[in-house]
Amino acid sequence: MNQPRSFVLNGGPQSGKSTLFRLLEEALGRQLLYYPEVASVLLGDLWPTVNREASYHPAWVRTLQRGIFHTQRGLEELAQAVAAADNIPLIGHDRGVFDNAGYLGVTGRELAKYFGESFDGLMSNYDLVIHLDTLATIDPAAFGNDTNATRYETPEEAVLLDERIWNAYEGHPHHVRIQATDDFSEKISTVFELITALCPTLAASLT
Repeated sequence: MNQPRSFVLNGGPQSGKSTLFRLLEEALGRQLLYYPEVASVLLGDLWPTVNREASYHPAWVRTLQRGIFHTQRGLEELAQAVAAADNIPLIGHDRGVFDNAGYLGVTGRELAKYFGESFDGLMSNYDLVIHLDTLATIDPAAFGNDTNATRYETPEEAVLLDERIWNAYEGHPHHVRIQATDDFSEKISTVFELITALCPTLAASLT
């Protein structure tokens, strides 16, 4: 039995991650073990959302990111066990642990140190990191929360987060950036090509 391959799809808010994962699930079916974005789950069902009319409290960011980090680590460990047991060749994560660094405004190495983890050890959990630039980089007026009710960033904040998240994965040997584009089919094709290169046995399903 081959070791399952693992990838992260990340980037700034409204970068197309959810759409791409839906397309990957449709194409790959049970060949893909997909884990949704932890932050959206926590914000939607557990964590109090930001009240933009109230004073912003940094404790909200710190506590949320701790919750996200530990939940993400648990899911990544579980994903490897499930994929290996069920002979699933590919694991896909909607964001990885280092996305937290972008939201906290620290580097990836600082994040690992903060949580008492090995930077290289955390990085090794991902065979590939695909970064999708946010729509806000090319069309701020179209940016919003229509596709995600838990999204609270402004276009300016989204662009800043986009860059911080990209920088947080600095040092990963397979870190690819896909720029925002008006033609979303270009993103789809590029992501499918990257997944095929990562896991060649899935090529027939992604063509």
